[in-house]
Amino acid sequence: IYGDQSDSESLKNSCQTIGVEKFDIIIDDGSHIADHILTTFNTLFDNYLKPDGLYFVEDYDHSLTFNSNSINFIEYFM
Repeated sequence: IYGDQSDSESLKNSCQTIGVEKFDIIIDDGSHIADHILTTFNTLFDNYLKPDGLYFVEDYDHSLTFNSNSINFIEYFM
């Protein structure tokens, strides 16, 4: 399954192709670009992760200095 991590519709289409309504675990090991991580999180966390599921972002340290709309990337997840 391939998808564009910067495009929420592409992510949704990938999930629908897999055919699973909700995932137990989601591991974001994508582009390591903060905007992509945020798009993926905002698309998948509420829509495709089970309420007791686990969500991991791998190698987010590449984005520690990123600021988007005056929101520090790390503070966004806290």
